[in-house]
Amino acid sequence: MDTFLTDPFPLERYGYNLTHLARQGVFAPSVKYEKYVASIFQILLRENKGKHSPLLLDSDERRRLQIVTETVRQMAKGEAPDSLSTKQVIALNYEALFTFLPASLEDPFSVAQQSEETAQEGDLARFSPEKGADRLFSRPTLQQRNVSQIVFSRLQALFLAVRQTEGRVVLFVDHFHRLLGGEEQRYPIDAANLLIPALARHAIQIIGACTLAQYRQHIERFAAIEFRLQAICIESDDES
Repeated sequence: MDTFLTDPFPLERYGYNLTHLARQGVFAPSVKYEKYVASIFQILLRENKGKHSPLLLDSDERRRLQIVTETVRQMAKGEAPDSLSTKQVIALNYEALFTFLPASLEDPFSVAQQSEETAQEGDLARFSPEKGADRLFSRPTLQQRNVSQIVFSRLQALFLAVRQTEGRVVLFVDHFHRLLGGEEQRYPIDAANLLIPALARHAIQIIGACTLAQYRQHIERFAAIEFRLQAICIESDDES
């Protein structure tokens, strides 16, 4: 049984709506990174051409998030090109993907019975540039590999839900390299087989973000994925 058949709300369960936050006035206006926001708009507007998903490359996570939240704020307030102002941006929530797993993993889909409210509790608090550095754990166990299969199904459900919006949703994926096994000890998932056809068929658009080193190590080796991503190298504040 597939997750998307038992969980009718993958966007709400495994992501959180940045557009909704922007409309509530959560994100303060900023002109500091306007040139990067303009680049993101330009790339997103190439919906049927080549590299149609921007990928921010910057070692400063806080700065990456500031650029994305300003992008979303302008889209939500009607300050972006008209065709983008109707879109919503949903941020992928890794913690939600890997939480509420059955303790024994014998019934992996019982998670679908949990309420949306419970799954969302604390999500907004997690969306913070001040989050600490990732911790590394031991080599993946059989249980972790089972977790990977469950998470793959959840991610498949999320991608399907984005596709079914017919372009009305853009998925923001910070730490994009994690989807390609970049941190397999903490986040055991390899979604290359989902990403390649989804991006190639223009089924989804993504705003990704990671460091340049993570891009070179984990993303460039997937030519079919790299071909659909337009990298944007962010200069340090001292250089901009």
